[in-house]
Amino acid sequence: MNSVATSLMGQSLAVVQTTLGDPLKQQQSADGQTTFYLHGTQFLTGIFPVRLAGLVSVFRQDRCMALRIIFDRQDPQFAGLVYTQDLAQQLFTRIVGSGSSQWRPLETTRTSDQQLHHVVCLGSNLATAWDAAPTDNRLANDIIVYLERRCNGGAAEPMAIASPPLEPQTTTTASRSFSDMAGNPYEVAILKAANTYHLIAGYADGTFRPTQSITREQAVTLLIRAMQQMVTNPQAIALPDTVTTAPFVDVPTTHRSVRQFQYAKQQGILTGDTQNRAYPDAALSRVGLMAMIRKALQVVVLKNTGAATPLSEVVVAIAPAIAYTDIQGHWGAAVIRELTTYGIATPLNEQGTQFAPNANVQRDFAAAALVRMIETAIAEPTPSAPDDVTTPSDHPLHDPNPQPEIEFPDIEGNRYELQIEIAANQYQLVKGFVDGTFRPQSVITREQAVVILLDALRERIVNETVLVVPATVEQPPFLDVPTNRWSAPKLQLAKQIGMVAGNALGYFMPEDPVSRAQLMVMAHQALAYGVWQDFGRRPSLDQIFNTDMVNTYNFVDIPSNHWAAEVMEVTSVLGLAEPPDVNQPTRFAPDAPAQRDYTVATAVRMVQLMYTDMPNPIEANGFRDIEGDRFETEIGQAAHPYQLLTVPADGYFQPQNPVQRATVATMLVNAIAPLISAPGVVNPPDRLTTAPFTDVPADHPAASAIQWVTQVGIMDSDPAPQTFQPEGELTRANLMTIIDRAAQFVATTNYGPGVTLTSVIDTSPLTPQTFTDIGGHEAAAAIARMAQLGIAQPQTANGTEFAPAATCLRNYAVAAMVGLRELPFLP
Repeated sequence: MNSVATSLMGQSLAVVQTTLGDPLKQQQSADGQTTFYLHGTQFLTGIFPVRLAGLVSVFRQDRCMALRIIFDRQDPQFAGLVYTQDLAQQLFTRIVGSGSSQWRPLETTRTSDQQLHHVVCLGSNLATAWDAAPTDNRLANDIIVYLERRCNGGAAEPMAIASPPLEPQTTTTASRSFSDMAGNPYEVAILKAANTYHLIAGYADGTFRPTQSITREQAVTLLIRAMQQMVTNPQAIALPDTVTTAPFVDVPTTHRSVRQFQYAKQQGILTGDTQNRAYPDAALSRVGLMAMIRKALQVVVLKNTGAATPLSEVVVAIAPAIAYTDIQGHWGAAVIRELTTYGIATPLNEQGTQFAPNANVQRDFAAAALVRMIETAIAEPTPSAPDDVTTPSDHPLHDPNPQPEIEFPDIEGNRYELQIEIAANQYQLVKGFVDGTFRPQSVITREQAVVILLDALRERIVNETVLVVPATVEQPPFLDVPTNRWSAPKLQLAKQIGMVAGNALGYFMPEDPVSRAQLMVMAHQALAYGVWQDFGRRPSLDQIFNTDMVNTYNFVDIPSNHWAAEVMEVTSVLGLAEPPDVNQPTRFAPDAPAQRDYTVATAVRMVQLMYTDMPNPIEANGFRDIEGDRFETEIGQAAHPYQLLTVPADGYFQPQNPVQRATVATMLVNAIAPLISAPGVVNPPDRLTTAPFTDVPADHPAASAIQWVTQVGIMDSDPAPQTFQPEGELTRANLMTIIDRAAQFVATTNYGPGVTLTSVIDTSPLTPQTFTDIGGHEAAAAIARMAQLGIAQPQTANGTEFAPAATCLRNYAVAAMVGLRELPFLP
């Protein structure tokens, strides 16, 4: 392969492809200003001693600005390849065609995965860049050669792009131009926004006024226009025809943009403040625009794919991360960082490392950002495993050597490499990004952390039926988590089990980075719930898990008055809390953002924690916590065959908890109905349309039963102010009074008024009781009648005291209801 006659750099595509061959594939950046062409590797034959996988040319303004050499990492020779000055000389000669190269180191920095990033000047305004291992300088990934103005020293030739192009340059006259755009960094994007996408127009005087701020109203309108051009079905983004209720206090139904505000609110793109104000005329901040764009992208993904897939799984990252110097600790930092990798968020005025999140967003940047949003490449979501895929009966929680099916190219040498592979291949907790990377040191958001940890809990819990993610969410779990957000179902479940909670105002801030301390608290709460479900009790986690093989740390940066100090002490003993830097073992950095690698390692270790005791199995009767209970038999009968109550999904009956009045009402209806001879007597409606009491809404699970038992006089209510106290407790005497009334109701209904219980019940098979502590009690007669029928039982087995004033527990309440259900009424 001979070198070219003149440098490829700075030339047009027609010239470059004459040398490199026709492109095999093409991809454009989100802002439309950069195009990537994939070529064959014949041009580089004979330079490198390893196989090449591809050669990418990078174009801006129809001029080649860089070449990327992609190596075949399956070639065994790649593992030992070192990018030397000799190889660089050959590469330089092949690209430039003549002239001698330099070897002038320009900079060396350490990457996030601890590799060394080298930049070396080659001359002729060319630089080469690559990552290498810090120990032996082995090549870590691709090699890039690109135009670099800092590399024009020595005898180098002038920059090729400055010379006349080798073919006439084609220009396109825009249908609309503006008189005040000269030199603006967003000129191309603005013209595209105006002429291609028709998002925004100029003013009557022919100006665009690029530095003028846009209002929140204008941003909402422009954003919806952009979304309408991104969806595959034009009807998917449809504004309401009419709005009858103001979406915000300051956006009345007569507002000119009320339909846009209504739609934005419905889709979760825009939320008001605590007073439900949207401030339509206020200037929008740069970070505010980024937050709205991110939410809009999520809506577009949902509309196009039908799946609430996280953006990171379907949006291609096309731009490198930027270490902004002014967003640390800002509420929108995570959004800014994420949209930077999508090519949407860029530094202020496209230079430096400041984003200026709180500055008003100007018309020029808004137009460019929306164009970049429209041109964002969205891939199809990765299909989930088919429903018929089964989990092996031998639960592989502790396989130390899983065979990875998913391999991430950017985790080699990472401290948590093994845990990341296990998370991806064994537990399916993570899938990586669409470009095949894992990005181990990227910051993780609060919602992402919850989803990963919740999935880890579902992987390890014994009774999986207690952690069912709802298919849909009818009410937002938090004020800033709408029902159509991709994470809403799992955030709803996490909230229900006490794993997370919102702030005092009801906000969760799902896109904020999760701190390392917050991550530990989430993991602790998840494990605590799992232990409670598996054992029916709440022991200290460091007592229920085996910690023999755990390295425990004592962190000096978590004082005893730190809000998470107690949890941190436990998670350290469990082996979850680890220092971010192994060279500083006493520093945890609790307030630093948690990274993806540490989060995933925490989740895997949650799954792999071993119990010191065996969880309680679910018994044949469906309960796991009644074995050995005095009333075990009766509780089982109440569920089967009498169906007085239903078995909880988690299998825990909680026999020693006080029984609630609503529970008693439900059991009464179920116990009495089979005892009544005439049909239609016990007929509470399936649902009510009005509340029976001020503290029992119509949709209360026991509303119908409560209404019926109070109407027939079996249970009492408070006449003023018409309350029932459904969650209120009962004494043992209260329960006997209620069951006495219930038995008398059955007798009167079946046999007529005036009958006594003993005259219509066969008492021969019953075992009467006698108590020494009910004399003079107001319910003594009722207790005595129930004792004669074998329903009233002493507080302790074989005792003689009934304890009428004691709180009635669930186990005895159910046993008494079974006694009522089994009363042998005469024919």
